[in-house]
Amino acid sequence: MMLCNRKALLDRWIAGYGETLKPALKLGSFRFGNPDTAANWQTLAMEENRTVLGGEPAAEVYTGYLRPAVFTVYTIELKINLMNQWRLIPDTQGNVEIYKRFWNGNIGLAQMKMKPLDSILTGQNNNIPLAHRLLVYADLVLTNDPRCFETAEMIYIKYLKN
Repeated sequence: MMLCNRKALLDRWIAGYGETLKPALKLGSFRFGNPDTAANWQTLAMEENRTVLGGEPAAEVYTGYLRPAVFTVYTIELKINLMNQWRLIPDTQGNVEIYKRFWNGNIGLAQMKMKPLDSILTGQNNNIPLAHRLLVYADLVLTNDPRCFETAEMIYIKYLKN
């Protein structure tokens, strides 16, 4: 059996995810205590199978196109642990949004590990744990930001269309 209108199904899933699930998962908004951390986000320590990046930083790794302004994080870590580790300061207008990871294990949506573009160019071996492309696509679409829409379309065409 084949789905006749996959794009409409995807759009409906994203709408439901944005209206119901994602708001319930939000642990808080923060900002980096050190402003330089945003420019060097690829160096953030993330314990494998516990914390993954979604949204704009994952989109930059997947496409090499989008420079992240908002950092979406999915984790099973305690919020306080991540705040201490990354030196995050609670800020309702902050650009670091932390969500509870809603899937189990390290398969499926959990771990699409790719080398960041800088490490590919420099030969360093720093893997960044990323959310699945479907979730990254949804994060981008839900921003209502034209630059994110453009990147979401790149991800859709390259990874999700077929």
